[in-house]
Amino acid sequence: MRNENTLFSFLQNRVILVMIHWTVAHRPFVIILGVNLKNSIHNCDNLQLMNQIKDQSVDLIYSDILYGTGRTLGNEYKDLKPIKSIIDKHYQPRIAEMHRILKDNGQIYLQMDYRIVHWIRLILDDVFGYDNFRNEIIWNYNSAPRKKNCFGSRHD
Repeated sequence: MRNENTLFSFLQNRVILVMIHWTVAHRPFVIILGVNLKNSIHNCDNLQLMNQIKDQSVDLIYSDILYGTGRTLGNEYKDLKPIKSIIDKHYQPRIAEMHRILKDNGQIYLQMDYRIVHWIRLILDDVFGYDNFRNEIIWNYNSAPRKKNCFGSRHD
C-alpha cells in the first residue's frame, strides 16, 4: 500500500504524455495525465498535439513509436518504411517538439523496433545532446524461437 501511495503522490504532481501508435483500431492516440493539462485522450497526430503544449511543461514522455516495418495493417494504417530518410523526416520534428515541451529535469522513454533504434538514437543525440543519454532498456521475450546458430530476434 505504501508503494501505491508513493507512486500516486509522484504522479499527482507531474504532467505525463503517453503516445501510442499501435492500437486495436490501428490508429494513434495520445494520453495526457497531469495537473497543468487536463487528463485526456486524443486520437490525432502527436506532432499536432505537441504543438499546442507549452514549453517545458511535461515531466515524462513515453512513446511507443512507429516501428519502421513497412507493413500495412488493415485499410487505414501503414507503418513507416525502414529507410533512414523516411525515419528522419518523420521523427526529427517530433523529437524536437518532445525536447521543447519536456522540462529540464524531465525524462523521455521511446519504445521502438531494432530496425530503427540506431537512427532514432542519432536524432536523440542531435536534439538532446549525447551526454544526456542514460541507458537503453531491452526487454527480451522468452518466447523467441530457439535457434542453434543465432540469438532469438524477439525483443523491444
